[in-house]
Amino acid sequence: MSDQQTLALVAVQHMTLARMNLLEENLLDEKLLLHTALLSLMNSHRSTRSSLCWVSTRMLIVLALICGMAILVAFAVQAAQLI
Repeated sequence: MSDQQTLALVAVQHMTLARMNLLEENLLDEKLLLHTALLSLMNSHRSTRSSLCWVSTRMLIVLALICGMAILVAFAVQAAQLI
Protein backbone atom coordinates (compact mmCIF):
# COMPACT_ATOMS: atom_id res chain seq x y z
CA MET A 1 0.00 0.00 0.00
CA SER A 2 1.41 3.37 -0.96
CA ASP A 3 1.84 6.29 1.42
CA GLN A 4 -0.99 8.19 -0.26
CA GLN A 5 -3.35 5.24 0.13
CA THR A 6 -2.37 4.88 3.79
CA LEU A 7 -2.95 8.58 4.41
CA ALA A 8 -6.31 8.42 2.64
CA LEU A 9 -7.32 5.39 4.73
CA VAL A 10 -6.30 7.12 7.96
CA ALA A 11 -8.22 10.25 6.94
CA VAL A 12 -11.34 8.20 6.22
CA GLN A 13 -11.01 6.44 9.57
CA HIS A 14 -10.70 9.76 11.40
CA MET A 15 -13.71 11.19 9.57
CA THR A 16 -15.72 8.06 10.35
CA LEU A 17 -14.80 8.25 14.05
CA ALA A 18 -15.68 11.94 14.17
CA ARG A 19 -19.02 11.20 12.53
CA MET A 20 -19.72 8.37 14.97
CA ASN A 21 -18.94 10.66 17.91
CA LEU A 22 -21.29 13.29 16.52
CA LEU A 23 -24.04 10.70 16.03
CA GLU A 24 -23.54 9.42 19.59
CA GLU A 25 -23.77 12.99 20.92
CA ASN A 26 -26.98 13.48 18.95
CA LEU A 27 -28.33 10.24 20.39
CA LEU A 28 -27.54 11.42 23.91
CA ASP A 29 -29.26 14.73 23.15
CA GLU A 30 -32.33 12.83 21.90
CA LYS A 31 -32.36 10.67 25.04
CA LEU A 32 -32.10 13.75 27.23
CA LEU A 33 -34.92 15.42 25.30
CA LEU A 34 -37.08 12.31 25.66
CA HIS A 35 -36.32 12.08 29.37
CA THR A 36 -37.18 15.76 29.84
CA ALA A 37 -40.42 15.35 27.90
CA LEU A 38 -41.39 12.34 30.00
CA LEU A 39 -40.64 14.19 33.24
CA SER A 40 -42.64 17.16 32.02
CA LEU A 41 -45.51 14.86 31.13
CA MET A 42 -45.41 13.21 34.54
CA ASN A 43 -45.25 16.54 36.38
CA SER A 44 -48.09 18.07 34.39
CA HIS A 45 -50.09 14.91 34.85
CA ARG A 46 -49.68 15.03 38.63
CA SER A 47 -50.82 18.63 38.82
CA THR A 48 -53.85 18.32 36.54
CA ARG A 49 -55.30 14.83 36.82
CA SER A 50 -55.38 12.09 39.40
CA SER A 51 -55.93 9.22 36.96
CA LEU A 52 -53.04 7.76 35.01
CA CYS A 53 -55.00 7.16 31.80
CA TRP A 54 -55.34 10.80 30.63
CA VAL A 55 -52.66 11.94 28.19
CA SER A 56 -53.16 14.50 25.45
CA THR A 57 -52.95 13.38 21.86
CA ARG A 58 -50.41 16.09 21.09
CA MET A 59 -48.11 14.84 23.85
CA LEU A 60 -48.36 11.26 22.55
CA ILE A 61 -47.48 12.43 19.04
CA VAL A 62 -44.51 14.44 20.31
CA LEU A 63 -43.23 11.50 22.36
CA ALA A 64 -43.66 9.15 19.38
CA LEU A 65 -41.67 11.53 17.16
CA ILE A 66 -38.91 11.87 19.75
CA CYS A 67 -38.71 8.09 20.17
CA GLY A 68 -38.62 7.65 16.40
CA MET A 69 -35.78 10.12 16.07
CA ALA A 70 -33.84 8.40 18.86
CA ILE A 71 -34.28 5.05 17.12
CA LEU A 72 -33.14 6.47 13.77
CA VAL A 73 -30.05 8.00 15.36
CA ALA A 74 -29.28 4.69 17.09
CA PHE A 75 -29.50 2.87 13.75
CA ALA A 76 -27.26 5.50 12.15
CA VAL A 77 -24.68 5.03 14.90
CA GLN A 78 -24.73 1.27 14.40
CA ALA A 79 -24.43 1.66 10.63
CA ALA A 80 -21.49 4.03 11.05
CA GLN A 81 -19.77 1.51 13.30
CA LEU A 82 -20.11 -1.19 10.64
CA ILE A 83 -18.40 0.94 7.98
